[in-house]
Amino acid sequence: MTTVQSGKDFLNVIIDDVQDIVKEQSIKVYEGVTRRTPVRTGQTRASWNMTEDVPDFSTIDEGGELGSPLPMPETPRLKLNTDYPVVHVTNGKKHIGFLETGSPTTEATAMVETTLASIS
Repeated sequence: MTTVQSGKDFLNVIIDDVQDIVKEQSIKVYEGVTRRTPVRTGQTRASWNMTEDVPDFSTIDEGGELGSPLPMPETPRLKLNTDYPVVHVTNGKKHIGFLETGSPTTEATAMVETTLASIS
């Protein structure tokens, strides 16, 4: 347990706690959506990104094939460079919205909705 001796110490304890919570919850979201993303070649699942401050919509457009998909991506490490960080979990694949919410020809997968419901 941390002993608080001044107002500055108290603020630092709070900032550390906020950063720990943000990191923990961000990892849960990232791992939840990647685990729940349907896999054919693995490119969509591998295109999930987790970044601080600026969203990253880059995608993986090569590798994997039917029957031999790309492996589950590793969870990125967050450095959390600010006291009150904003973390973005993003996917730049053009069809990611259709996977989440469905379309006239595709049933909704609800990776994000299901993940957020599971951690709230």
